[in-house]
Amino acid sequence: MHDQRLVSVVIATYNIAPFLPLAVKSALAQTYTPIEVVIIDDGSTDDTSAAVEPFLADSRIRYIHQEQRGQAVAKKSRCSSVDRTVHCISRCGRE
Repeated sequence: MHDQRLVSVVIATYNIAPFLPLAVKSALAQTYTPIEVVIIDDGSTDDTSAAVEPFLADSRIRYIHQEQRGQAVAKKSRCSSVDRTVHCISRCGRE
């Protein structure tokens, strides 16, 4: 028997609350397990936190809100927030 590594799907977002639930549901629907979804909110001023709220009861979801510091800092912080060997980075936002 071999161990399956935890895959961390990291979703960075900024002011795209309407699309965030679809992105989270898509990540959770993957057939590979175990999985965690880390949502990094780069200082959104819309309803992003409300869009994430229904998912927080799921232990596979982590939500991190940070002061808006831009994509470069968000990318660095999301990578440091995941201490796994295997991870996937997804971005939910507009530039």
